[in-house]
Order: sequence, then structure tokens, then C-alpha cells
Amino acid sequence: MAHQYSTLLHDDSIRLLKLLSTGDDPNDRVLKCSLEDHRLSDIPSYEALSYAWGQPIFAEILKTHVGILGITENLASALRGLRFKDQVRYLWVDAVCINQNDTTEKSRQVAMMGLIYKSARQVICWLGQTDDSVGDAVETLKRLATSASRFGIIELIHGIKRTTSFSGHTKAQEDAFKELASTLNFSTLAKLYSNPYFTRLWIIQEMTLSRCAVLIARLWSISYDEFAMATAVLHSFMQTFANDSGSLTYSTLSSAWEIVSTKLAYTRKKNHEVLTDAELAAVNDDLWRPDWMNVKLLDIIDSTDSQCSDPRDLVYGLLSLSNDDTNDIDLPTDYAKSTSEVYTDFAKAYLVLKEIRILNHAGLQRISQERANISSSDLNRSTSLLQEAMPSWVPDWRVSRAYLALGGYKRPGFTAGFSFPTQIETVPTKNTKILISGFQVDSVAHVRRPIDLNAAHTKLPPRYATHEPTRASISALQSFCESHYQNARMTEYATGEDILTAFARTVLADGVYTAFEQLFPVFKGLPKGMVLLWRVFALLKINPDDTLDLAQHISLPNLQTGESGKSRAQSVRTAWLILTFMITALNKRALFITSQGYLGLGPALTEVGDSVVLFGGSETPFVMREVGDAGGDAAEKDFCILGDCYLHGIMYGELLTEEHQARVEEFGVV
Repeated sequence: MAHQYSTLLHDDSIRLLKLLSTGDDPNDRVLKCSLEDHRLSDIPSYEALSYAWGQPIFAEILKTHVGILGITENLASALRGLRFKDQVRYLWVDAVCINQNDTTEKSRQVAMMGLIYKSARQVICWLGQTDDSVGDAVETLKRLATSASRFGIIELIHGIKRTTSFSGHTKAQEDAFKELASTLNFSTLAKLYSNPYFTRLWIIQEMTLSRCAVLIARLWSISYDEFAMATAVLHSFMQTFANDSGSLTYSTLSSAWEIVSTKLAYTRKKNHEVLTDAELAAVNDDLWRPDWMNVKLLDIIDSTDSQCSDPRDLVYGLLSLSNDDTNDIDLPTDYAKSTSEVYTDFAKAYLVLKEIRILNHAGLQRISQERANISSSDLNRSTSLLQEAMPSWVPDWRVSRAYLALGGYKRPGFTAGFSFPTQIETVPTKNTKILISGFQVDSVAHVRRPIDLNAAHTKLPPRYATHEPTRASISALQSFCESHYQNARMTEYATGEDILTAFARTVLADGVYTAFEQLFPVFKGLPKGMVLLWRVFALLKINPDDTLDLAQHISLPNLQTGESGKSRAQSVRTAWLILTFMITALNKRALFITSQGYLGLGPALTEVGDSVVLFGGSETPFVMREVGDAGGDAAEKDFCILGDCYLHGIMYGELLTEEHQARVEEFGVV
């Protein structure tokens, strides 16, 4: 008989899985348990199981005290591996302890998951029945964790005082790690970090909220602290041994590193409540304090590449990370709502807090995959189709951005609208519409797009890929720009700069929020440095065999250190970095010129006649398109957001004079 769930007795009740022992037969494959109702305020010691659900194929059977439940093969494997021989084991397992067919219960229990994981004695992270190579990988990680103190990693994971950055090392540390790396088996490490477990979105919350955690794979185990320190060492030194690490790459490490870095940020943010003034004074504000003191759920959701089967869980699966923060949103969990409704509620909750930066993650530029083939030339007749999924001011978290956002992060890079207040209102009669105060800066008069840049790889290292037609089409943007200003008889830009300087700063978005900020510190904040980068890019070419056409006499510096190029290999590497990141900065973007002669970098969907609008408190302006009348609402027109943009000459508040503030009006955004 199928198991029938009884109703939980109290608002703070959860079910615990009481896993029965194997008894005298350790080979008995029959799984037996009982499900018990307990209040979180009065509950026996238990462990929470964290695992990858896998495909929804329930081929295994779990015998409960009142019937049977179908469970997945991976869960059955975990339960068999965790059974004790002669005593019961209390576990909390989401797939079994929550009635997945009861929407009301599921909503209530998911909302409690933060408390459930915090209350558990420990979290067991089950990596599955992997092959024998996992044993070697686990032992290697333990060795790395033991060596972490040599590289300052223990202080970064556990302490407030900072001895080194994750990316900066002394020569002695680099030499020591190279010696250690020569003894490591990178292929087994790559196999462990490629485990599907690390790509599951729920894992981030489950590990982050745990008091204590252990990772288990077959017969081997490693504590979370050891795993975190080893992962930090590998991530920190990836650049040092990238050429010798085989299949172990930044990309391979990215999912596990996301978990480690999120828990680190969350822990430091929570610990801030009990730090002394002296300890706070030891924090280096510029380098890392903002990364943990200002982190919000919005930042975590935007940065994650993790996966989940229900797109609503991209919000709900991380929601517990915001529940303890009075400055973050408080969003109820409700599985009766559609994905569009959940994402709309999420965006509206942040806008109520005047977190207008969420708009940098929205716009029709970020559309659902099924509508991604609509071309910009068809957009005028297709705007309504693009908006069917959700309003233009609501980020579609199902879609990974194929372009670089120009704002919306923890630390603002631009301050275009900071000098006048954020004013946002919702429309009670229309859930898909908001009213935002701002003013129209200008309108788009000319547009030029590079060819499709999908061939560009945005993750480094180990591959850097592009092709000559793409590079040439980007170079052609300069001719488009210079031709326009020559025809307009303009010899200098509105800022007083020469046209080439304005152009180079625009196509690179002034180096802000692109990889140039991290990899090219020697150019950051130097307008002429942007021109130099562009000149180098314009000189480079790609041969038909995809090799770099770089003249032998050209010597380029190491862009991480600023040191002069010491070898041909270093110059080629720097050239590839410039090529790749130039393409990344322009991917899914369009260069445009406004009616007043401003040069901008906007969404690929930008068309002549679109408006450039600046909202109060926003980092960047936005490209907007009028879509119709607002009816009887306060605003006269409705607009949709295409996406954020860079408009050279206004990004640092230059236009916010009394004259411009007098032009502030209310925009209806749908």
C-alpha cells in the first residue's frame, strides 16, 4: 500500500525519517523507516541529508511504518550507505519528509528549510556511489587543506584579519605551491569537482546554513572545513598552474567555489553583528568588506550557475539566506504561483526597498530562451511577444545573461542617477506595471552592431577563442563612429575629449564591471589606457587556422602585474586576453549615437527612435521603448525596458543639474 501522509500537527512541525538498522544482515537491501512528526522547538538530534535528486525516476522502494514510498536510486544508495548496523538514525530528507504532492505543505516546509538545516546536528553531503578515484581525490584535498595555512587560506576562511587575497601571492607562496602541485593528481580532482552534486542549486543554501557538514562518497569522507580550505587553495592558485592542471579548470571548480564563497560571505556577514570596533578597523574596506557586508539574495541569485528542475526554486531555493537579514527582502514561499508571478513578486520586493539596481538585471534583452530567436529588426512587431513571459522590469532568472550587465552589483561602478532620489510606485490594478521617476536624456539616432559574437568564450582560462570576422566587425565600429562625427563636423566630443578617446572608453564601458577591472589594473581609471587597449586590439588579427597574427617585434605586458613582456608566449597570452575581453564587453551589445551626439553602448535590441532614460538613484541609464498609452494612470505613456546602457559623458552624474532635475517625470514601465 502506498504511504499516506498525515497532516503535520503544528505550524513549526517537521517530519523526521527514522532509518531502521540493518540488523544481523548488513547486505539486506530493503530500506525500512518510520516518519515521525516533531516540533522544531522540541526535537531529537538529527542530521539533514543533502544530495542530488537526479532524474525523477522512483525505481527504488522505501518501506515506512504505514506503507511504501517510491524513491530515486541515488537516495536509496545514500540511505543504504548511512544505515547503522545496530541502532536507528534520525534524518531529514526533503523528498520524503515533505509531502511533495501537497502544495500548501510544500510551501510552508520550504519556507522553514533555513531553520531545518540550522537545527540539524550536521549536514551530510552525499556525493553518490562514485568510482574508486574519489578516494585519491579526497586524500589529495585533505593534503591541500593541511597545507592551506602556508598560503594564508585559513585566515580567509575563518578569521576577520586578512593576511593575503585569494588572487595575490608572494613569490615564496607561488614556488611552494608549484612544488606541491607537482605531486597532485589533477584528473581525479577534476572528476570529483565535476560531480553533479555541486551544480544543484539547493546545495548552496544547505551547506551555507549548516552548523557542521561532512561530504561523503562511498567509503570516503571529508569535513566541509577541509573541503572549503582545499578548494580555496586550488581556486587561489589556478592561474599559477593552469597550464599543468589538465581538465581541472576555473570552470570545473566554479560550482564548488560558488558554494564555498557564498558560505564565507554569509558567515562573515552574520559575524559582523558581534565584531568589536577594533576588529572592524582591521577590515580592508576597499578590497573585501563590501563583498560580505552588502551581499543580498539578489547578488547570490544573479551570480549562480546552479541548476534546479523547478524554475521557481531559483528564488525559493535560496530564500532562507535572506530571512535573517532585516535589510533584505521577506518573500513568502507559495508554490501555487506561476514562475512569472514568483519572479515578479521578487523584483517588486526589491523595488519596494528602493533597490533600483535590480533593473540592471532585467529588460527585454534578457528574454526567455524560447523567444531568443526574435531578431532586433522584428522587435517593433514582437515587443508584446517578448513581454508575454513577464514584465520588462522583472529579471528572468531562468536565462543566463549572454552579456555583461553594466550595473546592479554590490558596489556601484557608475553613479549616473545618484544625485536625485529613487521614486517607485506599484499599480494596484495592474500587477505587471510600475511607475518610476526619471527623465529622458536623449533618443537614439544611429545604431551599429557587431556581428553575432556567440563564438566568443567568456570564461578564462584555459581556452581563448574568437574568429577574424568577429574581430573585424568590432574594428569597423571605429569607422562608423569617426565617419559620423566627421560628417557632423565635430572634432571633439561633448566632454572635451578627442573622438577616439570617447569611442575607446565607450566600447569598453570605461573598463567598469568588465574583466578589464580585474585583469588590467594598470589601465583602470586611465582614459588613455583605454585608447591603448583599443589600439592594440585594432592591430591584432586572427589567421584562418585560428592562430594569432602578432608581429614578432610586438612586446605586450603581463596585464595582471603590469610587468613588461618577457617572452613571446607572454605577449601572445596578453593579446588573447585583450581580444577575448573586448569581444566579451561587446557581446549582445550595440553601439549607438544619440540625437545630441552622445555615444553609447546599449542592448543589441536597440533601434533608432528608442529613448535613453535615467531613473533616480540608478547607476546607469536605460534604453526604453514606448509601447502604448497608460490609460487612466498617472503616466501618459507606457514603456518597456530593453536593457541598461553606457552613455559616455553622463555616467558619473555630469548631467544632474537643476535644469535636468526639473525635467523629471513619471514613466509607466510594463
